[in-house]
Amino acid sequence: MHFIIINFVSFFFFLSSLAANERPERVASLNLCTDQLVLQLLDRDRIVSVTYLATNPVISYSAHRAIGIIKNHGLAEEVVALNPDLILAGAFTSRPTTSLLKKLGYRVIEFEMAGSFE
Repeated sequence: MHFIIINFVSFFFFLSSLAANERPERVASLNLCTDQLVLQLLDRDRIVSVTYLATNPVISYSAHRAIGIIKNHGLAEEVVALNPDLILAGAFTSRPTTSLLKKLGYRVIEFEMAGSFE
């Protein structure tokens, strides 16, 4: 639980610390956990894509917020077509995908998996 709170707060401060001209206006998420962060913290018009899992209310706390947002399956091709300013990925996001996106010049932030509940 602490890990979730720390990630949530860290992401919030990261976005808050950016200068107005650096603030990402087009954010894509490649992981269910990062979907929850963007859906809770960003204005809807700044989210260009979340994973297809984000609309499943059984596993997504923010499923109702994901309705109407473009879905992806964690593929680089899907994300590149949307030209995001920032891409959020998680521990289970495909390494070849995140590596390719970085090589193409996209800003990718990867969130690690929690090591414990404390």
